[in-house]
Amino acid sequence: MSNNSDECRFGITWRIADSARLGQRLGKFGMSVPLGRTAQYGQLFAWGHDQRPRLIGWLPLDERLHATVNREMKDKSHSLARWLERQPALDISTIAIGWTFYWRHLQDGGSDAWPTHLRRAFPRDPLLDGILALSKGWLLWDFQLQLLAQLCRLESHVLQNLSIQLRDGDSSFQALLQSARLPDGRSLANLLNERGYPPDQTIAAFEADVVSRLYAILNAMNTHAG
Repeated sequence: MSNNSDECRFGITWRIADSARLGQRLGKFGMSVPLGRTAQYGQLFAWGHDQRPRLIGWLPLDERLHATVNREMKDKSHSLARWLERQPALDISTIAIGWTFYWRHLQDGGSDAWPTHLRRAFPRDPLLDGILALSKGWLLWDFQLQLLAQLCRLESHVLQNLSIQLRDGDSSFQALLQSARLPDGRSLANLLNERGYPPDQTIAAFEADVVSRLYAILNAMNTHAG
């Protein structure tokens, strides 16, 4: 699926493969990721002017997700590619936030409401606008959470484990989040509720390497295109 301009800016597509094939692909990039030996994975590929597909995301498939990805491969009406086509400008920020919301869309079973959330406009906020600019005001990624936690003057070991504890759903961590205060007095827990991915906003996606991975992929595309 590509955009409608005369010269293709990007392409994006799903493929399904077993863990051995995904492991081989990741190995070519020098990446070692623990994979389920018998699992299948939905793999998201992007390509630029040189038409060389590059792996930018993957998702372990259970029966429900397998059916969802198969459906997305055939009916792209709510796909990431269709959403990207409609954006006035294609940049790394747009693709990174689109992938994060789309990833959750797949995890939620294929609800088509995910682009609606991205149209939400947050009020101007001197404290948050710079930190959350890359994700249009949403609190989505590890590095954003750590920047905000630093403003709360949390200890370094807490900063390192914060996103892990959130992903694991550690209930004892909620009290720490509530007591952690930003310079203007807001608690970090309330900020997660306000700016985290809906509907279960206290558990944001927080993909640690999604932005850096996309930067590397898209910079390579731009290099080949030039």
